Amino acid sequence: MQELSISLNKPVFLKKLFWFLLSLEILFVAFDVFFNYLALIPVGPFQRFFNMAREDSLIAWLAGIHTLFAGLILWFIYLKVKSRSWAFLATFFTYLGIDDGSKLHERIGSGVKYLINKLFQ
Repeated sequence: MQELSISLNKPVFLKKLFWFLLSLEILFVAFDVFFNYLALIPVGPFQRFFNMAREDSLIAWLAGIHTLFAGLILWFIYLKVKSRSWAFLATFFTYLGIDDGSKLHERIGSGVKYLINKLFQ
C-alpha cells in the first residue's frame, strides 16, 4: 500500500482559516441582528435559535464546541510539555466546554437543591 501524502502551505492555510472563521462569526452576528432583533423571521423558535444571548442557540452551541476544542489542544500541549499548569488549563477548558454543552453546573445545582429539600423536610 502506498502512503497518502498531503502537502500544506501552513501560513496560507492558517490565514484562510482565520478569515473563514472570522467571516462565520460576523455572519452569526448578522443573523442575530436580522432574524432576532429586527424580527425578519416572525417565528419565535427561529428567533431564539439565532439569539446570541440564549444558552440554547446555535451560537452558544458553537461557543461550547470552540471551548472544548481549546481544551483538546491544551491536552495535546500538556502531553508534549508535561507541566501541571497546562494540565490545569486543559482541565478547566474541557470542563467549560462540557458544561456549556450539557448545562452540568445547573443540573448539579438542581440535584443538590432537591436532595437538601428531601433531607430537611
